[in-house]
Order: sequence, then structure tokens, then C-alpha cells
Amino acid sequence: TKAGGEPKELAKKLAAAAKEHMEKLSEADRKTIEEISGLNSKSDGKEKKKEGNDDKEFLRLANPWMIYFLNFDPRPTLQKVKCPVLAINGEFDLQVTPKENLAALEQTFKACGNSKVQLVELKGLNHLFQHSKTGDPSEYGSIEETFAPEALKLLADWINKTVGRP
Repeated sequence: TKAGGEPKELAKKLAAAAKEHMEKLSEADRKTIEEISGLNSKSDGKEKKKEGNDDKEFLRLANPWMIYFLNFDPRPTLQKVKCPVLAINGEFDLQVTPKENLAALEQTFKACGNSKVQLVELKGLNHLFQHSKTGDPSEYGSIEETFAPEALKLLADWINKTVGRP
């Protein structure tokens, strides 16, 4: 559904929806999500649930840019693209999931008749096109690689092929 309304009201709705979803999960899945999201913190070896933070946590998602971003549908714009396109995703991209993203791009470009499209999922790479173990953004700062050589080679080869250079 489309997001809208006042940020504080939207944050409350997001928190309620997340809580409803969490209640449907298994205990193990719920615990994993709580650990990853920081909803539980350890103090003196005991787990303590952070109280009253639900709305605050979701308030940062309810800002005008995020609302625009969540509502934005790129398909009408992409359907106007008639030039060659190279779309790449890392296999471990958790921010733009490769299977869903590349499938949607393929469907969109087919619908508008642009056949000059190459879609590639690069194995072992994260959102920043770095070799990664999990793709989790928490890894970004510890990876020394700036940009995977195979991703750079793919880009260079595609550009040279597209403009007619050997």
C-alpha cells in the first residue's frame, strides 16, 4: 500500500504492522530479527527489551524522502529508455535483491521493446560490488576491496562492445 500521512502517525502504523508481522513468526525467527535489529540489548548477561522505541525506530523511516522512495515506481521512466542498458547486481546485495530486481528490469524492458539490455548477477559480491561473505552492510567498513575487478572488467567490456571498440 502507498505510504502517506503525518510522519508520527505513519511511524505508529509501521510499528504496528511490524509488531503484527513479528507475532506471526516462529520464536527462533523472532529472536534472530530482534538480535539483528538491536531490539534486545544485553546488560549483565540478561536480555533486556528496549521499551518505547518502536515509534522512534520507525520515525526515521517516515520522513518525506523515504515516503517518496517507497512510493516511487521506476517502471514508467525505465520504459522510456531506448539506449543500451547494463544492469548489474551483486549476488549478496541485501539492499537491492538481485533476483527480484533483475527480473523486474527484464520484464519492464521487454514490455517496452528495448532488447539492448544485459542483466548480470555477479557471484559473491555485495551492494557495493565488493567480495563479501554475507552482504550485510555491517561488513562494508571491514572490506578492503573498493570495487571487485570482475565487476570493473564487466563494465569496461560492456562499454567497449557497446561503442564498437574491440
